[in-house]
Amino acid sequence: MFEKIIIASELPKDMEVFIRSLGDLKRIGTRECIVLQCIESDDMISQLIQMLKEAYQGNLDREIEILQEMGFEASGRLIEGELKHVVNRIATEENMELIVVGSRNTNKFGDAIWGGAAHEVIHRPSKPVLQIRIHDKNEVDKDAQEKEDLLSHILFPTDFSDNADIAYDLLLKMASFGLKKITLAHVCESEDQMKEAEEKLISLKLKLEHAGAKDVSYKLLEGHPTKSLINLMETDKISLVIMGSQGRGRIEGVFLGSLSHNIARHSDASVLLVPSR
Repeated sequence: MFEKIIIASELPKDMEVFIRSLGDLKRIGTRECIVLQCIESDDMISQLIQMLKEAYQGNLDREIEILQEMGFEASGRLIEGELKHVVNRIATEENMELIVVGSRNTNKFGDAIWGGAAHEVIHRPSKPVLQIRIHDKNEVDKDAQEKEDLLSHILFPTDFSDNADIAYDLLLKMASFGLKKITLAHVCESEDQMKEAEEKLISLKLKLEHAGAKDVSYKLLEGHPTKSLINLMETDKISLVIMGSQGRGRIEGVFLGSLSHNIARHSDASVLLVPSR
């Protein structure tokens, strides 16, 4: 699965950390990577066009070189246009299985450095989107190092909706590659829901174990969904969150307040969002 992926490149400062964090994807079948670098129209001042292209091409060549050293088949494209639009178009036209974007870690207020391609692509997903969280070098410690192993501990929050079921189907396929550790989670609105929710989580757990996952557990949470899940991620050292993304609704901003958006914005872990059909 995820045999062919497209990588949206826009983090030159953290480029090598971002690219090297993708090595774990080989474990779940990723073979071919296309790195996409875009020159946006605002950058296209005539006298600087060639200079920009040379600088962007240099970044692109280095990213391709690193991916090839890691054992991937890698190529790159330098295209004029807005990355947020181009990446979705190419992913659809060429049947890519995954879009990968990088995102800097947030500050204590949760606003930071979250935007650019990560923000825009997650709002308009044509394919599953993997947001790789990039951490400051001075924050690297033992816990942060564990998170560099993208698949070391996966969290799957579910509300048992149709969209969550689509994301679960993807997780089930990943489990066949022998994932180390998976935690299932559901945030209950009341105690009355706990028994039914626990039965559903147990059923999901058994299917994952049958598929080949080695260590699967589940947790029932109470309280505010975003806060409860963020706290769980911190205490359990989650490396990757997989969840459904409802996508954009007819009303502008519907997606902005969704749980998946909040997790992508505030999570210290990387996030894989799976769009609905």
